[in-house]
Amino acid sequence: MEKFLNAPQLKLFRDKAQEIKASGKRFSDVEDAAGHQFVDLVQEGGGVLGIALAGYTYILESTGIRFLAWQEHRQEQLIH
Repeated sequence: MEKFLNAPQLKLFRDKAQEIKASGKRFSDVEDAAGHQFVDLVQEGGGVLGIALAGYTYILESTGIRFLAWQEHRQEQLIH
């Protein structure tokens, strides 16, 4: 896992995600007090596709995007 997380290709994606996060670009009108934006996310697939989707989700989280389905118990903390 450490080898994957330190791979140069992944660093490029993480750096781009940080640029997007720093730009303040809006993807949602729902955010929490920490500034994380919340979106609905639906993914389907297994095997190699499932691994790719996990990586995609990781990069989205690196931009500060969070997912409503994972946060239903924190709805009272969201700012509308």
